[in-house]
Amino acid sequence: MASYFKPNSLQTGQTVMVEIKKFWGPKEGEFGEQFEYDIFVDGQSFKWYATAAAHANIQKCGNSFRLKKIKDKIMDYIPEGGGGFSPEEASFIDAKLFPEKRQAAPAKKEEPDWDAIARGKIRHGVSVAFIERGEPLNDVTKENINAWTDFIFNG
Repeated sequence: MASYFKPNSLQTGQTVMVEIKKFWGPKEGEFGEQFEYDIFVDGQSFKWYATAAAHANIQKCGNSFRLKKIKDKIMDYIPEGGGGFSPEEASFIDAKLFPEKRQAAPAKKEEPDWDAIARGKIRHGVSVAFIERGEPLNDVTKENINAWTDFIFNG
């Protein structure tokens, strides 16, 4: 039986060559959905239960890539022939797969539409006046209320 590859056991800054021998597919593991691979790491055979983030990176790199440990639980996947992910791509992948880690963006404060608020208050007052006068509630009254609202608001 092959031993298991644990990328986080690499030393910070350490780079290894990974070759995918066989992809077995997704499986439910103790940490949620994991993706089972048979791999060679620097020529040694291993079984790897990759996280969803690692699986996404592997799909982007192909069957042969270098894996470099940047810091705890953060790896750089470098396709054969160079490349790798920019910090923006890594952040995007991390945010998509682990939304609970993402910090909420500060909400933009939108100013209230004071004209719409004022217009609504005027329309309310005009409507109350029409109701007190005993005007019927129909389309003609609605048009009259809107006309008076425009007159009061716009002059």
